[in-house]
Amino acid sequence: MNMKKATNSKCLVMGAFAGLLAMPLMGGVGPAHGAVLFTDDFTNAVMDNGVLKSTLDYGPATATSSHTLSVGTLDDGALHLGDGSGSIYITAALPQTISLANVGDFIQMTFDFTTEGHTRGNRVLRYGFFQGAAVDADAVGYFLSGYNQADSPGDDMNSRLNVDAVVGTNHFYATSTAPGTPNIGSDLLLDDERNQATFRVERISATEMRLSGVHGPRDLGSFDHTITATSAIEIDEIWFGIQNRSTNFTIDNLEVTYIPEPASLALLGLGGLLMLTRRRA
Repeated sequence: MNMKKATNSKCLVMGAFAGLLAMPLMGGVGPAHGAVLFTDDFTNAVMDNGVLKSTLDYGPATATSSHTLSVGTLDDGALHLGDGSGSIYITAALPQTISLANVGDFIQMTFDFTTEGHTRGNRVLRYGFFQGAAVDADAVGYFLSGYNQADSPGDDMNSRLNVDAVVGTNHFYATSTAPGTPNIGSDLLLDDERNQATFRVERISATEMRLSGVHGPRDLGSFDHTITATSAIEIDEIWFGIQNRSTNFTIDNLEVTYIPEPASLALLGLGGLLMLTRRRA
């Protein structure tokens, strides 16, 4: 009996290893792959009492008093945000909560965007993932500040990867100097020119999250955040915004991917089952 249990345990271990090896062959997920959580091309989006309802419900918008609230569809279906002189942002609940508790867990967004009306010093487009709270100032998370300017690149550089791990302070909305990478540079993005953005947050160790991103022609590289007691671990919201200038932007072809831990476990179980079946045969 003991020998049989030991043999079965050995098979399970070998099966788990086989499952890991089989993941790339079976189209399984891993840190470099992931599964699509949702996509949104905003083609059928509609406005309902200040909320843009599409694949997700975006809004209502939060803005300074100097900003004209404008959230809606534009250009044959796209999320449109801006048309004012102050700061503005919107949030949307993800279809499910994504855990970044284990090494290798990640969540990533990609989308196309255009901007109009940006001027020197613009923070322009901000986007990120957050662990929501009843009050936005208490939400914590990770975001990218993508800087555009209408004049020559190099002045007032604001492209950076940001971490908000402070309860009671909304870094996304209020400042471009949240803890994170230094201001690393800017590029000229022309009005109406279509660009692509990517932002990714990945658990790389028991104590660190890695942020990485691309904003149009600017690759922001990566930044490693040492996890604190208030760092975001359970991601359940996506945020978009403009900070402190007269501009607007549209977002299209949004896709969010993540590593689905249950799918990985299912593959491991499948590997174990295959090994046990072979043993019994």
